[in-house]
Amino acid sequence: DAVSLYDYEGSVILLDLSSAWCPPCRDQAKDSMRLYSAKKERGFVTLTVLMDNMQHERATRADAQEWAGTYNISYPVLTGRSEWVWNKYNEEGAVPLNLVIDRDLTILYKRTGYDKREIERLVTQLLNK
Repeated sequence: DAVSLYDYEGSVILLDLSSAWCPPCRDQAKDSMRLYSAKKERGFVTLTVLMDNMQHERATRADAQEWAGTYNISYPVLTGRSEWVWNKYNEEGAVPLNLVIDRDLTILYKRTGYDKREIERLVTQLLNK
């Protein structure tokens, strides 16, 4: 199933590109459902694109379902063709890559790594606008 960011226009979006083998990605997955649950009623959406599985192979739908199940995630966990995703966001392929996108679909934050406080602060600020 194809998902477009345009489907979420009007929401504040956290888009995270993760890999199953990546420890910071797993840390983020443990936290992200809590943030999503706390803020979804205010127009917050989280989307995870699982790039690779534990064998460093391109993630499949089954891998995405396993990731969602492991971390009790109810928001969409998608898979992506890595060359397309990395080209789209002008990145080299380091995970996790986090993007915070405002209600007008403008990328306001794009960083590799997981900075929980920085992401939560920006999401809260955008929801309060």
